[in-house]
Amino acid sequence: MSDWLEICFTLLSEYIPIACEEQADVTRFIQISAHAESVAQFYFLNTSNEETFIKAGALFEKIGEHYDECGVFRSVLKNYYKSLEIKVKYLGENHPETGMLCNNIGLYFTKTGNLTEAIKWNSRAINILEETLGENNQDTAVAYNNLGLAYVKKGDYDLAIEWYDKCTRIDESVFGHDHIETAADYNNIGEAYHKKGDYKTSLEYLTKARIIKENIEGENHPNTAITYNNLGSTFWKLKKYDEAIEYTEKSLNIYIATYGENHHNTALEYGNIASILADKGEYQRAMNLFFHSLEIAKNVLGAIHPEIAKSYYNIGTVYFDTGNISKSLPCFILAYKIYMEIFNVQHEDVQSVTKRLKLAHQKMNFDELFSTWLSNELTKSFDILKNLVKKPPDDM
Repeated sequence: MSDWLEICFTLLSEYIPIACEEQADVTRFIQISAHAESVAQFYFLNTSNEETFIKAGALFEKIGEHYDECGVFRSVLKNYYKSLEIKVKYLGENHPETGMLCNNIGLYFTKTGNLTEAIKWNSRAINILEETLGENNQDTAVAYNNLGLAYVKKGDYDLAIEWYDKCTRIDESVFGHDHIETAADYNNIGEAYHKKGDYKTSLEYLTKARIIKENIEGENHPNTAITYNNLGSTFWKLKKYDEAIEYTEKSLNIYIATYGENHHNTALEYGNIASILADKGEYQRAMNLFFHSLEIAKNVLGAIHPEIAKSYYNIGTVYFDTGNISKSLPCFILAYKIYMEIFNVQHEDVQSVTKRLKLAHQKMNFDELFSTWLSNELTKSFDILKNLVKKPPDDM
């Protein structure tokens, strides 16, 4: 192999961010992502050494992870599958690294809504990790957690809680009850009970998570903000709007202080506060915040991202709920188009916006069948639809 290729590969491996959580890291990765794939592929095709094959596999996996973190889902699987091919061949089917990659593939399918595949891949990961690392290992616990998440998305909350409990027992044994990893488990169980509609139990677990995080990381840490956000969501479901806004604003303020105004987490929290206000009937304030959230998200995430779709969906919902059905339509169509670029048709977000579109179609009394009408609407370009989404005046 050329020394220049080896140097290029080494430098690239060092340059790629460890994670794509900060906006600067996202930008840095996206700028070199196509080059990174080319180098990994060329490196893979031009080596005959087992060690370098394994290094190429690790790079493919890292590229896939970063595409996943950045929301560029269409580019995730090809890199994961290439890495898996290498790991199975050179490390073996029943190797911990193979198991952890299967776990990542399962998590990808959970995010994109193909829950049958998610459960299959997460179960495969668990089988490998239990056999190679044992049932009381931290990596096995992560696989239990991710299978629990797949069952949450599927709506099988009791089974999800069972897998979350398995993960939690391991973390409690390894780290203790007052550890940040255990707090993350309590947070996840709280979220599962939230989805189940058991808000009392949800608050119990989320409060346990909050206390641990505040004691260890402090009240102004982004990790603590996650649980503040989830507490806000649960209080929202209980119609305790003051508490809901209080906790969601705490989360928002942490993200602004940590990441700045132009960050996807900041945009997300503006949208969450707007949703609470809309449910409270304060539609004007809600709409202003939804548009503010959308502008931030477009600046940092680009045009095709789940959070962009969610913003359009939320704006459309306010229009719909205030009787402006015609204004809601381009919002819902945009959300649907974006979601279908990213997710499986069975994904919960696709299903939600489809239901809204059917209701809007019914209320507008269109002559065309829903399927025909939707097909025609989807031929409109993103630009045409975006130009139809206008911020309402301050007296809507």
